[in-house]
Amino acid sequence: LTDIDGRMVMEWRETCDGFIAEQRIVTNSIDETGGKSVSDISATSWEALDGSSFRFSMRQRLDNELVQEYEGSAKLDAAGGGGVAALRKPSNKQIMLPAGIVFPTAHMRNVLVTARAGRRSDSRPLFDGTSESDYYQVVTSIGAISRAPLKSLTEKNVDVDSIRKAIGDLPWWPVQISYYGKNVSEGIPEFEIAYHLYDNGASSN
Repeated sequence: LTDIDGRMVMEWRETCDGFIAEQRIVTNSIDETGGKSVSDISATSWEALDGSSFRFSMRQRLDNELVQEYEGSAKLDAAGGGGVAALRKPSNKQIMLPAGIVFPTAHMRNVLVTARAGRRSDSRPLFDGTSESDYYQVVTSIGAISRAPLKSLTEKNVDVDSIRKAIGDLPWWPVQISYYGKNVSEGIPEFEIAYHLYDNGASSN
């Protein structure tokens, strides 16, 4: 690739019985020959308030052609225990989940608890329905707490008022999360994300 840009939009809300997350990621890329392509990923999920069950759906289109699709559900036997996931797409498959595994919202809440406690790292299995190795082993690294204003607030095309309303003068932590295949927690991860995590759970790059 010689150039890539894109946009990610995510909506997260709490209902009477769970958390609903909707996400869309659109990226435009140009390869060495000048060829252009557009990737469009859309995902929705529901997770029980107590983190015991999870439903998900994800679709990826490349140049408007469907190339990946995941759909299914998962349930844990008890808090901190293992469970079972049932995939319907791309094919019917049952996955045994190990003790200590969490779903996406529970994982992000754990990251915030870890940061507030002053700990710098956390490692645990995570199931979101999209890993080719059944589930991920995620390793989270957390930097020192800060109250410094973010540079993004001075950039053009940024809704400063909206950002300030969401984060105010809250402290934040730099966070990096590395996603490995199951039973792996070192070496080169499958992918990584990095962001600033605020004390109310909001995040910014």
